[in-house]
Amino acid sequence: MIRSRLLATTAMPLLVLAPLSGALADGHEGLPAVSTVNGKLAAGGGAISGDTSGFVEGSLSIPVGHSYGVQIDGLGGVSDDDGFFGAGAHVFWRDPDTGLIGLFGSVTNADFGEDYTHFVGAVEGEYYAGRVSVEGFAGFEGGDDVESGFIGIGDLAYYPEDDLRLSIGARYIQEDFMGAAGAEYQINEIAPGVSLFAEGRAGDDDNWQAVGGIRIHLGADDKTLIRRHREDDPKNRQREFLLEVDSTDKRSASPSEESGNESDETGNESDENGYESDENGYEYFRS
Repeated sequence: MIRSRLLATTAMPLLVLAPLSGALADGHEGLPAVSTVNGKLAAGGGAISGDTSGFVEGSLSIPVGHSYGVQIDGLGGVSDDDGFFGAGAHVFWRDPDTGLIGLFGSVTNADFGEDYTHFVGAVEGEYYAGRVSVEGFAGFEGGDDVESGFIGIGDLAYYPEDDLRLSIGARYIQEDFMGAAGAEYQINEIAPGVSLFAEGRAGDDDNWQAVGGIRIHLGADDKTLIRRHREDDPKNRQREFLLEVDSTDKRSASPSEESGNESDETGNESDENGYESDENGYEYFRS
């Protein structure tokens, strides 16, 4: 079962990259990879593994010649009074009629009782087929208090309207599988360039995330949401890497915390029945 799920998560990036190889070889000169210098800012809140959270995130995309672009991502926020932040960078080739292929790197840090620092280096790709986008991401993760190894993300997105995106997907992050779903709607008739979004992630060990918020697109001309996603800026994925913070923090708990025993200020340990043992191992009842 685990092997089949891992293969399914790995297959999506490969399915994305295969159709793009021909476009790269053809050297197609269509629309530019990035229409113009542009950015996006988002603010939102919700819950990360049960903890109330709030965040702000932003991206800046810059064209490099006709067929290439770079993007810088940033993230900052709090969850249950503890802070987190992250930064990432994309370097990519894109044909807005076909897809995207590029390299991605990021670092994310959180202080949720334990210092959590997460690094990612990956290949990312997108394939466009009418109103459908297939998006894949595969690489290596590591860091401090992190399970090192393969990381994979895959999404299937559909645009029933030009300003509405619906998506489902899967993640393999720190040896855990998670399902994902999301929606984004650009409210052009009310506020051009402004969209509302909601996203959810759920995995093992009560590891989940549910957030929503508002996103403001800057710099590009008035355009539909589907065009913004394919002509302007790749997805900012920094919040993906917070999914494992809570379970990582549990893995870092001391042996006495895991067993449910308590230690007093002298260093002696007592169990749930009231028996206490001192540093020499002698056990007695604590009144």
